[in-house]
Amino acid sequence: MRHSTHDSDKSRRVKGKSRFFSPAGPPRKNSALVKKEMRQIREIVGTDEDCSELMQIALDCARKRVVLKWPQKADPMPGIRQPSHQITGKSTRYDVFMLG
Repeated sequence: MRHSTHDSDKSRRVKGKSRFFSPAGPPRKNSALVKKEMRQIREIVGTDEDCSELMQIALDCARKRVVLKWPQKADPMPGIRQPSHQITGKSTRYDVFMLG
């Protein structure tokens, strides 16, 4: 399900056991460039400025867990509580938030 800030009231009524959230991620800190296609996508769609708000909506809607796909070396998403646990890979980590 896709949410935007405009339909947040509607999204709060939609309940489910789990949510998977994969935002664009924060800007990179290192000097290596991402693939050209990904740079072009970022130029077209811009930054994901409301990702914290959307993550909070996902946390409010899910009954059991929310999984956030996030770059391995990125700082935690601002304004969101610490995850229950993390599953880490080479370049990506999955922050798992267990709920109620």
